[in-house]
Order: sequence, then structure tokens, then C-alpha cells
Amino acid sequence: MLMLREPIGRYDRSLTGPRHEFVLLVEGAGASGPGLPAADLPAGARVVASPLAGGRVCVYWPGSTRVAAVVAAVQHLERAGCRVWRVDAGDMVTLTVIAGRAQRSRETVRLWSLGSLGPGGFPPPLNPGASTALYSWAEVRRWLRIRLNVDLPADRADDDALVAADLALRLRRIADWLPDPAPVWELLMPP
Repeated sequence: MLMLREPIGRYDRSLTGPRHEFVLLVEGAGASGPGLPAADLPAGARVVASPLAGGRVCVYWPGSTRVAAVVAAVQHLERAGCRVWRVDAGDMVTLTVIAGRAQRSRETVRLWSLGSLGPGGFPPPLNPGASTALYSWAEVRRWLRIRLNVDLPADRADDDALVAADLALRLRRIADWLPDPAPVWELLMPP
């Protein structure tokens, strides 16, 4: 395999349709890894790895939606022998980041998180008990829309789908380690 450090291929929208940009975390995509496949990319696709990015790979991939492009790129890279660990969906955020995105003070957001202000039901942190709590932006954004009717700056319509794709990659990988993953898979399809 070749290490890609420069974009390859030319983009021709008439041949490929829309092209979407996203970031994947790929094992071996850094300076010391075996690299990424440089051949057999579909028309309009580019994969750019930075030697300093710790496996972060910027991907430009054709697809009808951004999440469809993510799925196609992951499948392509995996067929080429790469291990895709995650979709960098930017979902883990602190109260400070939430305050900035919601255009509210950090103290207001802290009080929401404690249930001392607002309608209650603020999403719990992803890491309860940690010194710096991290929250799912997808969950918080939905809470802001539904509970507070906060009109946020234009979010991409498929951001939640990217979070779901990241969770699907993680679940697929972890389920492989379980002696009996069937009960876990049942959580995805409740009766």
C-alpha cells in the first residue's frame, strides 16, 4: 500500500455527483503506519492522510448523502485492508463548547445540566463522574430544539447520521470481542 500525503484524482461532478468531506480515524494512517490504498478509488474520491494527525484521514468521497459517502469509503478502505476505527463526528463536547454553540453562558448551560434551570431532562454526560464532563452534541442539540425551541445555526442535516455511523463502527468492533453478541444486537431492534 502507498501512503497518501497529497490529494489524488480530479473531481468532476458530472461523473460522480456530489462529493462529501469527512474525517475517519484509520489505523496505520500516520507516518509510521503501512499507509492507505492509493489505487482503485472511485471517480472524484480523495483520501488524504497527514503524517502528524495520529490516524486522522480527511476523505472526499462521492455519494448521494454524506453518510452514504462515509459508508462507501469505510467499506472501500476495509476491503483494501485498512482498519477504520471511527468517524470523527465531533460529537463529544464540553459545557463550554455547548455554551458557545448555543450562544448562552457557560453558567446557564451548567445549570441546565444540573436540572436547576430550564425544563429538565438535559442529556447525561457520556463520562459520568469524570472531572471534565463530555456530552453528546447530537443529544444536546436535540434537547435544545425540543425543550427550549433554540434555533441553532445551520447544522448539517446528516450530522446525527455521522454520529450513528461512528457508533455502528464501534459496536461492530466491540461485538466481535463478545462471546455472545446476540443480546447486544437485540438492543438495536427492540420488539
